[in-house]
Amino acid sequence: NISNIGTLAFTNKIGYVQLAYLRSAQIGLLSTVQMGSLSADQAAALTGPQIAAITSAQVKALTTAAISSIAPKNIASLDAKAIAAMNYSDSTTAGQISAITVEQVPFLTSAQAKAITSLQIGQFSAEEIQALTPAALAAVTSTAFASIVSTAFVGLTPAQVAALTTVQITKLNSGGAS
Repeated sequence: NISNIGTLAFTNKIGYVQLAYLRSAQIGLLSTVQMGSLSADQAAALTGPQIAAITSAQVKALTTAAISSIAPKNIASLDAKAIAAMNYSDSTTAGQISAITVEQVPFLTSAQAKAITSLQIGQFSAEEIQALTPAALAAVTSTAFASIVSTAFVGLTPAQVAALTTVQITKLNSGGAS
């Protein structure tokens, strides 16, 4: 069982080349300590199916460097619960959600966007909001939508504006978006 391999042995013996050969079921068995020890190179080597096997608890253990190194197209493989489990920046730590890069954002699915909390979306830059697909932007809950930085709205595409829901438009009209 792969979860029985000690963390030091795991990080020293399982390189990014070998990691690519682990089956999805094996990825799901990794302990949170093992998952937290993944280097940026190892995380970058994970495939879409492997990313899909990562649990919410495992996502919480990933470093921000590991998250930002996941191939942009593979970000879509994280389930919505895993996205919702990502922590956000506070006064002492950089949040995992802020590690999602502008290159990864367009690959967020509607289900993932819907799972993003107000505190998490508040970590998104204007460029990251503008990188959301129209469907993903429309899926952001009205509560979370109210936490989007106002500077993001200036650069929305016509397709993104057209995709906004009536509730989201109401939030804009009422000054609900920050």
